[in-house]
Amino acid sequence: RAEKEYLTPAMMKQVLTLGAVPIPNSHVFEQGMGRVDLLKAADLVRNYVPQASAIPHSLDLTQCPYMWPYCTQPAYYSAQPIKVNLTVLNPLSVAGSIRNPRLILNADGYAENNPLVSAEFSYSDVLWPWSGFLAVALRVTKAGRLMSGIVSGEVVFEVLSDNEELSVVSVPLRLELAPPPPREKRLLWDQFHSLRYPSGYFPRDNLAIKSDILDWNGDHIHTNFKGLYDHLRAEGYFIETVGTDWTCVDATLYSTLLLVDPEEAYFDEEIAKLASDVYTRGLSLVVVGEWHNVATMKKLKFLDQNTQSWWLPQTGGANLPQLNRVLEPFHMAYSDRVLDATMQADGKSWRYESGTSIFKFPKSGRLFSVLAKDAVSGTRRYFPVMGIYSTGTEPGNGRIALYGDSNCLDGNHRRGGDCYAALDALLDFTCQNKTNERMFPATLSLKSSFRCDFGNIPVPMDGVHFERYSNVMGEDKLPECLAMVSGIPNVSTFTPPINHSDILPHLPDPKGGFYNNAQQGLPYFALGLFVGACALALYIRFCRMVGGKDLPAFIASQTGQKDGGAEVHKLAPGHIEAPAEIPVAKWGRGGVLHKRNSNAISKEVSFKV
Repeated sequence: RAEKEYLTPAMMKQVLTLGAVPIPNSHVFEQGMGRVDLLKAADLVRNYVPQASAIPHSLDLTQCPYMWPYCTQPAYYSAQPIKVNLTVLNPLSVAGSIRNPRLILNADGYAENNPLVSAEFSYSDVLWPWSGFLAVALRVTKAGRLMSGIVSGEVVFEVLSDNEELSVVSVPLRLELAPPPPREKRLLWDQFHSLRYPSGYFPRDNLAIKSDILDWNGDHIHTNFKGLYDHLRAEGYFIETVGTDWTCVDATLYSTLLLVDPEEAYFDEEIAKLASDVYTRGLSLVVVGEWHNVATMKKLKFLDQNTQSWWLPQTGGANLPQLNRVLEPFHMAYSDRVLDATMQADGKSWRYESGTSIFKFPKSGRLFSVLAKDAVSGTRRYFPVMGIYSTGTEPGNGRIALYGDSNCLDGNHRRGGDCYAALDALLDFTCQNKTNERMFPATLSLKSSFRCDFGNIPVPMDGVHFERYSNVMGEDKLPECLAMVSGIPNVSTFTPPINHSDILPHLPDPKGGFYNNAQQGLPYFALGLFVGACALALYIRFCRMVGGKDLPAFIASQTGQKDGGAEVHKLAPGHIEAPAEIPVAKWGRGGVLHKRNSNAISKEVSFKV
């Protein structure tokens, strides 16, 4: 019966996954259920009992490294929900539905009869064909805010087939609880404002990578930024991911919001709330941009063979026109430059590839530059690429750090070393108000507001349909928690004014940043020494050739002109008379300069003039 009546795609997937053997030192997102064991799968087929099931078969979120990243960080009260997706398989029928999903806790999941963990569910309306999904969002309740230890239980739901057969599915659960960490150790990663291919054409961040033109990794802290996540956890930070717009975020819980390589647009309410959170609630920002240049975007146009239509990039590496809207309340902006450079800090070096530069920055911020080549104009000069700024000294004033390239944090297309040390310095500043004086010396502090004299503010490209892929743009799209931001005042009420007549057109000292003054000036100093040495060598050689005479005396001796110009010896027409002896300079052994005479040219030789 199992081989005939229930031989369905769902049944085959069940036996293959149930019989699979986990691969050591690999997590679930790398290997799935593991290595297929055909002998065990065949044994499961012979003893098969028709039943709906879920993948993975258990949710032991303490099992490392298999359940990475869940096992690397405990759950705690007030954190963003822990989200787990289950694949539901139903071999009993091609169509079915999920009924009554619930979380049942064991005795260790209660404190004084109050549950320590709650769950929310979303699932497929119809299981078709043979399968669907069940998403589980786990939260620690207020009763568990001071609890430490392991909580166990099971996720239970029923699957009703279209032939009225009912299956009960149980997925064991284990979860580690801990008290909430201090605010200065809590980071929030913004995932809501990241867009990727498919289905829109969002181009790669590193233009030097020609084999992978689409940004399909999602810029998630658990995918192409996995190395960064592991580094931050090793440094003692707790990283949470927010999948909603900023109106739903309680800013008082977090020290820093990480906004890395975003492509999405922003609600006006989000921008107002974020500015209010930074100026009055102590939230800090680390913003990492990317390139956005219309001329460069037009060069990435290509003909898609599947749709027989021309594809245009919806944004650059990041959506800088929209990101600059977020930075405007702080008098900051990125430019439309596309830069390549080599960075160095604390004994480490890395590439700055297809990054942008900082176009404007407020007074008292520390802004520094690096010698870089602009791919747009071909110009090689100093560009500001990183800056730090504090909105004030009051307890509610946050801090902001900008950087212009995410490739050194991205593990997929990074060429060379990472820039985790630089990010650590930025987080020390935003989370704990500690300034790394080696990277950000006081000499880099701006005496007036800065506005770059090279490049422009980036603008959106015409002819694209960004609203088709955006979760923000469109008449029917509103912030998810609009009621929570109804009382926020206008941005201008807490944004300090700026004196535009006092703006610096260029950096006061371009020899700043990751290189000290001697290192930055070294290429030009070396070039000057080389040119000067060449000129001196030519001068010495010429002096030896003229026999120790100065140039006017040598000319006079060869042309017959006497002092005062009284007598001039004129050559006969048709020939040039050479001197009897021509002094020749020659380098001898040991670097000693010798001199010899030769009759290299005879007097009788005539030359046509």
